[in-house]
Amino acid sequence: MAPDEPIPTKNPRGWKIHHVNFGIAMDEKLRLAGVESTLDYPGPETRYESVVDFMIDKLAWEGQRELFTQYEVGSFVGSEGERIDFQLMKPRDFDPSQTYPLVVFLHGSGGRGPANIQNLTDDDVPAQLARDSVAGSHRAFYLVSQCPGPKTWGKGSFMERRSNLRPSKQDVLLELVDEVVATNAIDKDRLYVTGLSMGGFGTFSSVASRPDFWAAAAPICGGWKPQDAEKFTGTPMWLFHGDQDRAVDVQLSLDMDKATRSTGGHMRYTEYPGVGHNSWLNAYWEDELWNWILLKDVEEMLERENRRESATCMKSEWLRGIPGRRPMFKASPRNNVVHRGEIVRN
Repeated sequence: MAPDEPIPTKNPRGWKIHHVNFGIAMDEKLRLAGVESTLDYPGPETRYESVVDFMIDKLAWEGQRELFTQYEVGSFVGSEGERIDFQLMKPRDFDPSQTYPLVVFLHGSGGRGPANIQNLTDDDVPAQLARDSVAGSHRAFYLVSQCPGPKTWGKGSFMERRSNLRPSKQDVLLELVDEVVATNAIDKDRLYVTGLSMGGFGTFSSVASRPDFWAAAAPICGGWKPQDAEKFTGTPMWLFHGDQDRAVDVQLSLDMDKATRSTGGHMRYTEYPGVGHNSWLNAYWEDELWNWILLKDVEEMLERENRRESATCMKSEWLRGIPGRRPMFKASPRNNVVHRGEIVRN
């Protein structure tokens, strides 16, 4: 129920409490993220057209409101009647006579929600995309879709064990990407996908589903089955993970890096020492990531990766196992060697 809808005649107190609790929860999340906010309940009759308008206007995201308002709200219905909401940011100084890259960002499980707003606020990445360091330096379309709970982005053999509990949103997501590409000035050779945690798994899944579709991909703290490595050989990928991740085992990224390299794939790997699950706060603030991922097109990306790999002579050092509690997603024991964010096979 949107905040501008009339109060139901039955149990109005229950509706009010639900609405206020929603606002309090959002207010708390913003404050924990270091964003000053002011909670102001507008009542049943307001000028707001949607809960998105209400939250953007009334929670007063100081210093970030302009960032979020660069996104345009949208909704899409796929061929099977499934709906997916999204936020789309167009290139700055947009010139309709030119074509631009498309960056698809997949949020984590904390970004799931029904209102097409939690996808923007959960992890601060959409705000980072809208900042001068990214959108200001890299003219592109940025697509931030909304996955409602309890659904997930990933699909396929790696996710089958939980498909009954967390149905995949991937099919309608990819249909949405096709629609955005078809209806906007987007270069079809410059399509990129990235995501964190649940979205990191979704990034792997999207590439596995369409191996020749993406120019590059960057999964953050995600993973996939090494047995599927051949599906990733045609797509340059840069993996990021924190070595102290207690939610998604870093070994998942290490295994995918090793397996994909062994099949001739173009893989980069960066591991952050002492960083836990929130390695996206490092990765998406790396200028080199955006300089790399937004290269001209698929052929240029592959050519550059071939040059880099042939010229790289990497030294190595053994990494020790990770102490602490069991991760939510567990992998096999560590048997790889890493040096300065690059993996070396034994």
